[in-house]
Amino acid sequence: MSIDTLLKAAAQLDASKLERFISELHALRARRSISSLSKEESVLLEQINKGLPLDVQQRYDTLIEKRQAETLTPDEHQELIILNDQAEEADAERVKALAALAQIRNEQTGPS
Repeated sequence: MSIDTLLKAAAQLDASKLERFISELHALRARRSISSLSKEESVLLEQINKGLPLDVQQRYDTLIEKRQAETLTPDEHQELIILNDQAEEADAERVKALAALAQIRNEQTGPS
């Protein structure tokens, strides 16, 4: 399958499916590069590429769409706040893993 065909197919996905597709591509890339990485780098890459669980991400996307459409109920608003906090915590963990990986790579290549 050509890259153009893949891009055309990806362009037709809705936002949540596109996010999942991108996440799966990142995971695939990480799995393929693991063989040339140290165990610590492999673990860090898995943490960096890990997103929210699919069902949580889909619910989060749905609530964001409802908020943008101004149809969010008070209970949904509270749920969105909780999911947003979870997403921010996951992002913070990913940043920590990214910083740790950068430190490892800097040590391997030496200072510039």
